[in-house]
Amino acid sequence: MYLIIACSTCNDALAVTLTSLPSNHRSLSTSNLLVNQQEKKIAQESGQLVDENYQNQIGELLAPIGSDSEEPVLLENKPNTPARLTAFDSKTIQVDKIEVIGSTIFSPEQFKQIIQPYQGRSLTIEQLREVADAITTVYLKQGYINTRAILAEQTIDINKGIVTIRVLEGGIEKIEVEGTRRLNANYIRSRVQLGTGTPFNTTDLENQLRLLRLDPKLESIEASLRKGTKVGQSILIVRVVEANPFEGSVWVDNYSPPSIGSERMSFNLRHLNLTGNGDEISFTYRRSTTGGSNIFDIGYRFPLNPRN
Repeated sequence: MYLIIACSTCNDALAVTLTSLPSNHRSLSTSNLLVNQQEKKIAQESGQLVDENYQNQIGELLAPIGSDSEEPVLLENKPNTPARLTAFDSKTIQVDKIEVIGSTIFSPEQFKQIIQPYQGRSLTIEQLREVADAITTVYLKQGYINTRAILAEQTIDINKGIVTIRVLEGGIEKIEVEGTRRLNANYIRSRVQLGTGTPFNTTDLENQLRLLRLDPKLESIEASLRKGTKVGQSILIVRVVEANPFEGSVWVDNYSPPSIGSERMSFNLRHLNLTGNGDEISFTYRRSTTGGSNIFDIGYRFPLNPRN
């Protein structure tokens, strides 16, 4: 929503109005979400971003069920001290049941088709990782590119034959805005943040970027992901190019009453970012070709929230 203050003078009359209007629109351009090639290789398939190398990295990240700040436990490198670890050195583990926890997007029933073929069998650690990778792929195909399913030694109960796979639903740790000059970075950050819920989904972000491309204050905007400081978290880098804040136009119409001259000329000058907060001010002058009508308008708009 915008706060609109408009003042008009027509000869000796003065009017002040307070209204609420949506922001101006421009033509829609195709959204591009660029993922940092040093961190991820993302390919676009059927309108969704899929991390090509992501599944290969899942087996290397084995985090415990405890706090996210704990170091991941690598099954193959862990010293063989507790009795629990002795079984990890064996070729197979008897798995009677596989449980999936931590998912807020999918229900356990939706993972049945993946885990059922692996239950009631003796499995290797590598086969258990395949189950976790398959669950991760389900998320990837739906656009949750930094969500992963992990297998940790603390989640394997050898005595009961129960293996628990934990889903770490990814989020955005921080949004960094680059390229702003006069425009306040929080103007961009607050609007991008509307598309970065947890778990993070690229479709939601792309939709928000499309809306920002309609903003006449911006020439272009793109985003990329960088590895965060916490497990399952990413840093979103948003790069923008600001548009020229000045706009001017001249036109002729016949909207005036015939009594004061139906034909008139209009001149408009607008600044799209007066104080750096996305507020706009406009000046319009209209003069009829006959009848002596002179109208001068002043308008001011200030965005009240990120939804404009």
